[in-house]
Amino acid sequence: MTKYLLRLARGLAVAAVVAMAAFAWASVAYAQGTWTPLAPVPAATEGMSVGGVGQVIIAAYGFSLGDTDLTRRYNITTNSWSLGATAPGGVSSEQAYGETPMPTARAGAASAVVDDAIFVIGGRTATGGPCSGGELSVVERYDIVTDTWSTVAPLPGLRSDLAAVSHGGKIFVFGGCDTSGVTGEVDKYDPETDTWTTGLAAMPTPRASLVAGKVGDTVFAIGGSTNGLGSGQVSTNESYKIASNSWSATPAAMTTARSEAGVHSHGGRVFVVGGGNRGASTDANEVYKPKP
Repeated sequence: MTKYLLRLARGLAVAAVVAMAAFAWASVAYAQGTWTPLAPVPAATEGMSVGGVGQVIIAAYGFSLGDTDLTRRYNITTNSWSLGATAPGGVSSEQAYGETPMPTARAGAASAVVDDAIFVIGGRTATGGPCSGGELSVVERYDIVTDTWSTVAPLPGLRSDLAAVSHGGKIFVFGGCDTSGVTGEVDKYDPETDTWTTGLAAMPTPRASLVAGKVGDTVFAIGGSTNGLGSGQVSTNESYKIASNSWSATPAAMTTARSEAGVHSHGGRVFVVGGGNRGASTDANEVYKPKP
């Protein structure tokens, strides 16, 4: 093959071949995007509650050789970590929402923000880790302004350890575990009509304990576990185009395979923080940029 290409190089045709190859390579790289390692989490931790304000990512609670009440602050600009005030309510390795306790105590729920409300979706009553049983369909809305909870339309089915993203005033939920095992189901919730839409294109790779980030109108379903247990962690990264209700497997796989990570989307990038792999927490902190 090398000799053949060298012979082609003698003619003008090689210029077109090289140009086309370069274009094709650039197109693939553009579609795949890139992962970049960042300053690691101060200690290997999974199950953190992760959000962001401006250039700062907040990673609170989580499991690190035991439940914690730490508030970890990651500065995107300086690529550095610091500790904030102790998180309220005591140690926890599950996500926490609001000042007033949720009406339905649970683990393994997903959450998304629409306007001034946080929606906490699904989850499980069992506390033995991902997909350990007692899946729920309950969805509860927390009003940030009034510090009150209300119950809204439930998930179409029982589900835990799923991921959620809000876009255009709607909430999309991905994967998780149902009563039959790991699922690739995708559903959409409309807070205005308090209704769910089912039958959306399923994830190509069913997973639980994954994270979902968003850039524009594209959702990236990242990592997770294919068996819902303490093993089966993957680095899979699949993109869902909201407008066309279609999936693509072209995005670059995450560098560190893991589940129970935290996620925050900011500035056209998706930050994936902490997590666990085969029973061990990780301090991995990586950012995905879809368009290099």
